[in-house]
Amino acid sequence: VTRAYDIAQITGDNFSSWCHQSEGTMFVNMANSSNGWMGANLYGSGTNRIIVKGASNDALQYQTVGSGSNGDIISDDNVRDGEPIKYAYAYKPNDYAFCIRGNLKTNTANPQPVVNKMKIGEEPTFSGNRRCNCPIARIAYYPTRLPDEQLKALTH
Repeated sequence: VTRAYDIAQITGDNFSSWCHQSEGTMFVNMANSSNGWMGANLYGSGTNRIIVKGASNDALQYQTVGSGSNGDIISDDNVRDGEPIKYAYAYKPNDYAFCIRGNLKTNTANPQPVVNKMKIGEEPTFSGNRRCNCPIARIAYYPTRLPDEQLKALTH
C-alpha cells in the first residue's frame, strides 16, 4: 500500500496565538529530503514567505520574501547527503540566521515578511507540488530570535 503525503497547515488564531511577526526561531529535526524541500515553512499573502528549500550543489537555501524584495542565505554544499538533518532559521529585522548541523550563516539585508500560516511537509508557493516526503522528528518554534551560539548548539 502506498500512503499519500502528510501535509499539515496551521492558520488563523491557531497560528497567530504563538507566531510572532517581529522575530522568531524555527527548529526542525528531520530525515534528509531527497528533493530538498524542508519541513516547516511560514507563509503570508502573495509571495510573503520564510522558507527552506533545496539549492544547487546539494545545499539548502533559507529564503525570506517580503515587500517585493528577496533575501537568501545558502548553506554549505553537500548538506543533502542522506543523513538526518537539524536546521534552524531565525528572523528579526536586519538580523537573520540559518544554521545547519552547527554551521551558522547570517544576513542583515533580508526583508521582513508578514506571515499568517505554517505549512508542514509542503512548499505551496510552487503550485503545491513540492513536498519533503520524509519523516519529521521534531519541530520547535521560539517566539524570539535565538542567539547565534544557541542556534549552533540546537543544530549540532
